[in-house]
Amino acid sequence: RVDSEKMYDLVKNWDWGNSGSEDIYHDVESRRNGITYRGNLARLIESLINENQLDKAEEIADIAMDKMPVDIFGYYTLLEPYISAYYSVNAKNKARKLYMDVSTKYQENLTYYSGLSILNQEQVAEDIYVDIERYRGLIDVLVLKDDDRDFVEAEMNKFNNFIRLFGAEAPEDEPVRIDKDIPSDSGVIEVEN
Repeated sequence: RVDSEKMYDLVKNWDWGNSGSEDIYHDVESRRNGITYRGNLARLIESLINENQLDKAEEIADIAMDKMPVDIFGYYTLLEPYISAYYSVNAKNKARKLYMDVSTKYQENLTYYSGLSILNQEQVAEDIYVDIERYRGLIDVLVLKDDDRDFVEAEMNKFNNFIRLFGAEAPEDEPVRIDKDIPSDSGVIEVEN
């Protein structure tokens, strides 16, 4: 449960120190602590939205993004509630900007992974899968919240293009090695060793 009035006052009076500054090094532990802060602030924002205190909800979201910027703190999945919240408080431009900032991070990761050899991609397959699914979660937020079909469709197409980077087609110089246990009707073509 959240006492939104009390928590709002506490957050407004926190001393964030150099939290949002790009001039200092944010160590791993500081960034990891951002998980708790982002989660708790997201709960406060949700409570404020449910209480129809949209201005306060937007204000807290702005503080969170200012004091725990995307580029510094990472942990991008924790930003989906903020994107959704910005849409809920009718701050579409802020929602889209945050969406673009986070989706760019996933796109950068997927572009990097797609440049690896197939063997190296297999070694980081779980990371690839996780980034694809988290990117898909962002798309889901757009589908549910953004009423501009052209924007949503363009972002969905962009997402689909990143998915295609990891399709069944492989570069000619690196044939795909298929496990002999894959059923022959799977549609996957085996390459001779």
